[in-house]
Order: sequence, then C-alpha cells, then structure tokens
Amino acid sequence: MTSRTKRLLLWIGPGLAVVAVTLLHFKERDSYRCQACFSKKDVFQWRLGFWMGPSVPLSPQWNRISDTHLQSDFFGTDHFHNWEFAQGSPYHFFGTTWGGCALGSGRHVSDLCQMYESSREFRDFIRKKIESGSLTESNFLSLASNTDRGKDSPMQLVTQSLMDSYFEK
Repeated sequence: MTSRTKRLLLWIGPGLAVVAVTLLHFKERDSYRCQACFSKKDVFQWRLGFWMGPSVPLSPQWNRISDTHLQSDFFGTDHFHNWEFAQGSPYHFFGTTWGGCALGSGRHVSDLCQMYESSREFRDFIRKKIESGSLTESNFLSLASNTDRGKDSPMQLVTQSLMDSYFEK
C-alpha cells in the first residue's frame, strides 16, 4: 500500500463515519395509551441504524407521560396503567424531520372521551349527572372506554343520547 493510499484511507474512513452518523441516526418515539384512563406515554431514544431494522441505541430511553382529565377525575394515584401501543415514529436529521409511522390499536379514543378531555363544560355536565345519580361513574367509564364507532351498538346509542342531552341543555 502506497503512502498516498494510506493518506486517502485516513481521510475517507473518518469522512464516511461522519456521513453515516449524520444520515443514519434518528430519534425514535413510541407512543402508548392506557386503555383505562387514556393517558399517553411517549418513549424516546436516540438510535443509529435503520428504523424498524437493524439499529443500536445511542442513548438511554426516556419517558414522558401525559395525564388526562379522565385519570385525575376518576382514577386514584395508585392506578396501574394498561399501556397499549398507539404509534411509533422516527425523527431524522437531529430529531427535526418526521420519517413515517407505525400505527397500533392503542391510538383509538372514543368520541365521549375526546369530548371529556377537550371541554370543561362537558366535564362539569358529567360531574353534575354523577352527583344527581342519573349517571354512575362506572357507567360513564364504560361508555368512555367504548371505541366502537358502530352506530347500531347499544353502548353507542347510550353515548349518543348522553351527548345529545349535553348539547340540548
């Protein structure tokens, strides 16, 4: 091997390593949703390689849990989460560019749960119904956890009736 070849290899080797690290690293985010209280957990990790292919971790995993109003209003602090996979995604170019996703069944949230999370007035309405005895906490939680969007299901009809009574007030 000539000295010129050796010098060339001394530049090419590190150069390829820099390009590989720059192009092949990604921040992985896997999201999970509790199937009881609908809280969300995101698990992050920097990795080198290919998403959903061979890769090695570059950092330890870290979590971010987002609690819901449903959890704080109906579940105690000792609630054990039933996490189900909702979505996974890679973020390339130093975590700035989304690179696709894998979807899981844990991403589904009922219309009733979405309404409860997004509207303070609706939460007050549900609390008053529970306090008056016209709705029990267990019935509300059963309705909120029903992600079946079929219009003919009995639970969906009860959910629709409850939401109609809120909008008619």
